[in-house]
Amino acid sequence: MKIIEKLWQKLSVNVLLIKFRLRYLLLNAQTRWYELLNPSYIEHIQKNDIEPIFIVGSGRSGNTLLARILHESGDVCFAPENFTLWETYRLYLKNINKSWNEKVDLVIDKLLSQKDSFRWEKVDISELKEVLYFSDEQTLGNIIDKWYVNYSKNIDYPTNRWGCKTPNLTPHIHNFIKIFPNMKLVYIVRKPSDVIASFLKADIENIDSIITSIVHWKFFNDFMLSNTSDIDVIIDYDKLIINKQAKKILYNLLKLQHKEFIAFQNEDMNYKHLKNINTKIEQKANNKDQIIFNIYDDFYEKRFKKLSHI
Repeated sequence: MKIIEKLWQKLSVNVLLIKFRLRYLLLNAQTRWYELLNPSYIEHIQKNDIEPIFIVGSGRSGNTLLARILHESGDVCFAPENFTLWETYRLYLKNINKSWNEKVDLVIDKLLSQKDSFRWEKVDISELKEVLYFSDEQTLGNIIDKWYVNYSKNIDYPTNRWGCKTPNLTPHIHNFIKIFPNMKLVYIVRKPSDVIASFLKADIENIDSIITSIVHWKFFNDFMLSNTSDIDVIIDYDKLIINKQAKKILYNLLKLQHKEFIAFQNEDMNYKHLKNINTKIEQKANNKDQIIFNIYDDFYEKRFKKLSHI
């Protein structure tokens, strides 16, 4: 019976995973089409004079804890998660022949359209548009950069360097490497059974079962496993929370100076599921659940854990 149950669980995951992948394949095909229509698109998107830090990986993997550790250095500002940021790349390419001011408005409107956009109320939109309308650097990268710089300035953060911690950007991160070729890409991975337990406890929309949690974990981590050459730092969550030297190692790897302690107090911390980010997740699994936990925990041990720098 255990063999049958194991096969059934894996089949359920794989069926949903195929549907999940198809959605992203269609989105990426549409994006590639816009690139083909505009062979010189790189000139219109790229900003190569900054080094933002992007944290990627499945949700519930310690992304917020990691962002907090880096933010507290006083050398890189992590603003709230940017749920519609991934859409700006395709939107910009689609409207690449419009005037600069129109493109600025379209991108800003897209960022403001995200759920709970009040979290970004510290961005002064009037000031931001004035800076961008008269900017000589007319690229998508410059719009995104000025958005984050405006936020960090208005919370009195001591540096303009910024970071982005938004899990839904993970499958689209290759587009943002084109925008910011000098970015630092940090990938964090966590044991799937802990991720599943955390998802179920958090009660996040559309990720509300063991199967959907596993599909989310596997899709995002498979994507990063196939693109390891782009990654600057790979972090294993379990090692991060027990390694007393983790902060020092991270700062060295990412060339961060510990300028001054800046508390991580952005608006995302008002979400119930992002509070108490150091709290240990207690797993409560019946025998049936434990079968699938074991499948993917074993997969994680063999494929991911040994890759980590920390």
